[in-house]
Amino acid sequence: MSDEFALFKNRDLDSINENYMAPLFDEILERERPTALLDAGCGNGLFGRYFKDKTGCRLVGVDGSPYALEAARRAGYDEVQLCPDMGASPLPFPDASFDFVLCKDVLEHLLLPMNLLKELRRVLRPGGALLCHVPNHFTLPARVRFLFTNDIDTYDFFPSARAWDFPHIRFYTHEDFFEMCSQGGFILERDLSLFFTVRTPKLWRTKPYQWLIARLHRRFPSSFVTGFTALLRAR
Repeated sequence: MSDEFALFKNRDLDSINENYMAPLFDEILERERPTALLDAGCGNGLFGRYFKDKTGCRLVGVDGSPYALEAARRAGYDEVQLCPDMGASPLPFPDASFDFVLCKDVLEHLLLPMNLLKELRRVLRPGGALLCHVPNHFTLPARVRFLFTNDIDTYDFFPSARAWDFPHIRFYTHEDFFEMCSQGGFILERDLSLFFTVRTPKLWRTKPYQWLIARLHRRFPSSFVTGFTALLRAR
């Protein structure tokens, strides 16, 4: 069984609830056991809390919203810190403070995403891991939708936003995302983007469809997944 196809194995994909990242996190936790985790862009704490519940790790959140940080604190974070612009300001932590960083859906919001990547590298211990995810607006189906609607929000991430105040200001291809991570000081350990495959009603859970998508992803990695996800290791 190929590594790509194995990502589909034994996943209860019908049990997607609020934490739709849970199947991916479970895959990570089979190999990683964080003791000090930074959730960069923690929001209300839904995603980072999953790691704390599973491992008992010390959980620290940083975000640009005081309201989000208060929610994360209520969710059980051990520490929260305000950083109004993570693309422009240093993170308020000493070097090598964490052995694991979660950075989900943050880099696309930043004018200078490389600055945050370098800061995440700084606060990670040598050999520490970064789990990073960015959305892919331009899958093959999304490109067709864009052709007819001229709407850059091809997956309705922010249905109430207008084009002039759309929260996403950076857009990634598969190649560009991984190149940026490399330049930020990280080595790719696993490409986990197949957790976010384009879904076709009634077909996407079938083995032939999964087999086909895995091979199409290998040939056209920017076309058949709705997000690019990487487990990276600090150099």
